[in-house]
Amino acid sequence: MSTWAEGAVTCARCARPVELREAASISASRAPMWREALLDGTLHRPTCGGCGATLDVQTRFLYTDLARAQWIVVEPPAALGDWPARERELLATFDRLAAGAPLLADVLARCRVRLVFGVDELRERVRAEAHGIDDALLECAKLVVLRRQPEVRDAGERLRFEGFGDDALELVAAPAASPADVRRRWQIPRAVVDELVTARWRSDFPELFGRGFVSIDRWLVNEDATGDDRAR
Repeated sequence: MSTWAEGAVTCARCARPVELREAASISASRAPMWREALLDGTLHRPTCGGCGATLDVQTRFLYTDLARAQWIVVEPPAALGDWPARERELLATFDRLAAGAPLLADVLARCRVRLVFGVDELRERVRAEAHGIDDALLECAKLVVLRRQPEVRDAGERLRFEGFGDDALELVAAPAASPADVRRRWQIPRAVVDELVTARWRSDFPELFGRGFVSIDRWLVNEDATGDDRAR
C-alpha cells in the first residue's frame, strides 16, 4: 500500500512555501503513478510557484514493486556515512516481516532487498531493472570506469547511471550530499556491462551480489575518509 502526506517545504531561493506530496511508502505495482513520477523526475521535486525553482526534497521512505521483485528502502543522501547501521536495520526489518507473513513467503523470497540513498539512486535502480541490467553488474561497471579513469570521480562524489540505451549508458558524477547537482556526465558503451563475467566479479566483490547496500560506495565512502582503496 502507498502512503503519503500533504505538506509544504520552503523554497531556498525565495522563501515561499511550496506544496509537496511526500511519500512514506510506495507500492508501485498497486499505484503505478508513483513509479511514473519517479521515472519522469517529478517525485519529491516540486516546483516553486514564486520563482520557478525546482526543489530537491530527500526523505526516508519504502519503495516496493512486488511484480518486479523490488523492495528498496530509500534513505536521505545525508545518511550515506551511516550505511552499515542502516543496512542492518533494513535487513532485520525485512527478515522479521518475511518470517511473520507466510502467505507472502514465495513473493518476498524473490525480492531484491536494497538500500539506496536518495531518489536519484532509486531511479537508477528502477531504470536498470526496466532495461534488463542487474544492479550488481552496474556497480561492477562503475569499478571498471574508475580503474580506467580514476579522475572521473572527485572525493565526496558518487557515480550514477542516468541514461540507459541499447548501445550506450550515461554515467554521471555528483556530490554525495546533493545528487541532483551533476558535475560531469559521459557515455560508456553498453557492452562494458554486458561483457562482464558475473562469476569473476562475484568472487572479488561478493558484497555487491548480496542484499542491502549494493554499491561501490561501501568502500569509496571509507576511502574518502581514510585513503583505503580496496575498490580500486
